[in-house]
Amino acid sequence: MGCWLGDVFINCILYADDIVLISPTVHSLQIMLDVCASFAQEVDMKFNSTKSVVMRVGTSFKLPCRPVMLCDKPLSFVNEAKDLGVCLLFGLKFKVSLHYVKCNFFRSFNSVYQKCCHANHETVVLKPVNSFFVNHICCMPLYRMPSA
Repeated sequence: MGCWLGDVFINCILYADDIVLISPTVHSLQIMLDVCASFAQEVDMKFNSTKSVVMRVGTSFKLPCRPVMLCDKPLSFVNEAKDLGVCLLFGLKFKVSLHYVKCNFFRSFNSVYQKCCHANHETVVLKPVNSFFVNHICCMPLYRMPSA
């Protein structure tokens, strides 16, 4: 179970304690969640169903469907969610918003600039920007989905 994204078949993306399940149908997503719940029970692990959500993409994303359950609790259907600092937007097409990342960058930059704006040389201001902010912005994971 999973989806083809270009030449790559993906059904699960794991990073630390984040799990993203990708499924072509709500029914197959429910099967994947049941497998996860069964495994969690075997290893005495718990999912927080209040932090877990379902997002749908495609022409039928607004159509009603049966509830998706995780550990006997229904999950909320949402059109956007923040994952690993990136805002994922779902609907007719999958999109990624970098608005939050940009806001954090400018907030951090303004904080540093405020503390050293009276410096005599611009290198004093640009050195922290180049060494920290630019490295973090350039090393951010980019999610690129093929267009439909």
